[in-house]
Parts: sequence; structure tokens; C-alpha cells
Amino acid sequence: MLGGFRFLQLAALGAYLIFFPVYLVERGLSLEQVGLVVTASVAVQLFAGILWGVLADRRGRTVPFLLQALAVWAASVFVLPFLSSFTQFLALGVCRSLFAPMMEGLITTNLFKGAREDGRGAAYSGFAVWGAMGWALGVSLGGLVTRWAGTAGAFYLAGILFVGAAFAASRIPEPTEPVMDPRARRTIWTSLGLLRDRRVLWLLGASLPLIISLNATSQFFPVRLREVGGTSFLIGLTYMIPSLLEIPVFLGVGGRSDRWGSRKPLLLWAAGVYMAIYLLIYALSDPWKLLLGYALLEPLAWAPFVTGAFTLVAELVPRKNWATGQTLFSLWLWSVGGILGPAFGGIIAQRWGLNALFLVLAVGALLSGVLFTGLPGREGPRRPPGQGSP
Repeated sequence: MLGGFRFLQLAALGAYLIFFPVYLVERGLSLEQVGLVVTASVAVQLFAGILWGVLADRRGRTVPFLLQALAVWAASVFVLPFLSSFTQFLALGVCRSLFAPMMEGLITTNLFKGAREDGRGAAYSGFAVWGAMGWALGVSLGGLVTRWAGTAGAFYLAGILFVGAAFAASRIPEPTEPVMDPRARRTIWTSLGLLRDRRVLWLLGASLPLIISLNATSQFFPVRLREVGGTSFLIGLTYMIPSLLEIPVFLGVGGRSDRWGSRKPLLLWAAGVYMAIYLLIYALSDPWKLLLGYALLEPLAWAPFVTGAFTLVAELVPRKNWATGQTLFSLWLWSVGGILGPAFGGIIAQRWGLNALFLVLAVGALLSGVLFTGLPGREGPRRPPGQGSP
């Protein structure tokens, strides 16, 4: 049921995320107000998400928190079409961020608890394939629904998919974990003691330039495509095709990194390919060439990056803190990056133009690649003495 949950969850998010900014503009919000709605939600999630991850570790369970998140998401997208003002949209986003645990960290925790120590990469890759298929379906169906039901139709579709994901989540088996003694004095700060681990801090710091680049690209690459004459149809293809091409890449990278016993090569490879993508966007001005280059290269970067990073977190963080660790990296990827990426990208693009922005982002990817070479400590499951690579 893990695969079914991931398929429906990302299908719902795809139908929602692509059309949410468009809907806000249709309701009369300025671009500045759209940015405030998104940024406020991300900022609240940054702190609330850590709290929910700590609570999941304390209870030794993740499924109840997944169900809570899905219920909050479903309710919020069903309510969304009835709102009309900036204040209402802002309040809805803040409330959802407060009460919806971070699903990415929770579901990867459940996944790794049920995986063999020497098969975590393959387990994550197989799981991620379902997400890639779900995202492609959600984006496609969302586009079709909006053609005859308006933008609000995408939110009703997302709500139905979230309800389906909740049904799948309720059937996910959960490994039995000891529940922490409630009398133990364990605060959020002691749970976050993993931040004192030099290896975890190095992973977070090394990945930050690349994460900023990824989030800046998500906001400004569509604008770049429009700037060079790309149509809405072409922009849609630019994001749909890579999600389908990711499937065979995910199927290959996880098992290969398990055989290597290391995640570092995946992270180094991803940083290099992302640098090539940003240089390509910088150099090309034909929208169809940009589509072709991005569609072919992006799957070769995204799949290795998330497989290597999330699996490495499971190998660096103690099992009792997995929900906290996975949630922390998810927040680092989407919340910290979601704030810094658009802000940094907007400043660079405003002063020197979109073309210069992607040259700077290429430097960011290169910097992460250099820092990834210094990842300390153990990077994969240990092999018995004398056992060679298969």
C-alpha cells in the first residue's frame, strides 16, 4: 500500500500545486500577495513540521500522523474554492501548515523501517517510481479538468485524490516500535540533538546551494521559457515528460547505490548534471531545445539526488529519530529552500536578468558537488569482512 499511497498523494499535489498560484491571481490577488501566501505557509511549516516529526518519534508510529495530514489537506482544498480574499487565503495556508504533519518525512520513515539495511536505496527507488507516475497523472488530469470546470475543478480533483490516499495510508502496515515512556523528560530540543552530529550538519550544509538552486528553478524556469517564446502547452510538456522519464532512472539508481555501499556517488552525479542543466538554460534561447535538454537531463539529476539524500539520512540518523531526521531534511529541501530559492533568485533576476540567474545557479550546483566530496563518516551499509562488491 506504500506505492498506492505515494501515487495518490503526488497525483493530488500535482493537481493542486500547478494551479494554486493561477487561482489566486484569478481571485484578484497581486503577485506580491501570492508570494506572501506561499511564504507564510512555508515559514509556519518549517517549525510545525519539526514538532510533528518529534511527536511521531515519541509515539513510534507514523501512520496516524499521515492520516491527520491527509485529512487537513483534503479539507483545505475542498474549502479553497469558497474563499476570495487575501486574508482568507493566508489564514487557510497558515492553519494547514500548523496542523498537517510533513508527509514526506513520515512516509520515508515508514519505508525505511520496513526495508533491509542493505536494500534501502532499492526500496526508495521503487517507492519513488509510484510518485513519478502519480505526479504525471495529477498534472495531466488537473489540466483536463480545468478546461471544462475552471481552475477550482483542479482542487476538487485534488481533494478526491487526497481522500483516496488516506484510504491507502490506513492500510499501510507499520512495524511495531517501542513507545517512549511518557514520564521521560524528552523535549523537542533533545530530539533534535541529531543536529549536533557533524555528518548530518555537513549533509545539510553541502546540499543547501543545490537546494536553493532547485527551488529558484521551479519558480523562474517557466518564466524563462515564456521569455523565449514558449507556449503554455510547451511549459506543461516540460514538466510532464521528465516525471515519466524518471521512472527507469529511479529503478536503476537505488539498487546500484546499494551495491556500491555508498550514497556519495549519487549526490556527486546529481550536482554535476544539475550544473549542466543550468548552463544549458543559460546558453539556449530556443524553447523547444530547452524542452528537449531539460526533459532528458532532469530525470538523471533528480532521481539520484533524492534517492541518495533521503537514504543517507536514514543511515546517519539513529532509528529512534528517523521521523525527526527525515522530516528535517524534507523541511530543508522544501521549506528552507522554498524561502531562500525564490528570494535569492528574484534578487538576481531583477538585477541582472534571468539569463544571469541560471549561470549563478550553475555555480551553486558546482559548490554543492565540491562539498559533497567531503561528506564524512559511514555512507552506506557495512559489508561483512572479506565480502567484495557483487
